[in-house]
Amino acid sequence: SPAGHNWLKSILQQLQNENTFTRIRVGIDRPQNKEDVVHYVLEKLWKEEKELILSKKEEVFEIVENFANN
Repeated sequence: SPAGHNWLKSILQQLQNENTFTRIRVGIDRPQNKEDVVHYVLEKLWKEEKELILSKKEEVFEIVENFANN
């Protein structure tokens, strides 16, 4: 499913088959207040969030590499 992304919806319509390609979906948490979504998604990362992301970098690279090779 395009998950609310119009560019992906357009690609899927052109391909006429969702199973034509494989994709990896990466997401973030949601704010408690639905009205704050734009701010939540676009705000700068906190120092702790940056550190967490960087600490997972090698693990993510390995997962993507395994995915691409299989």
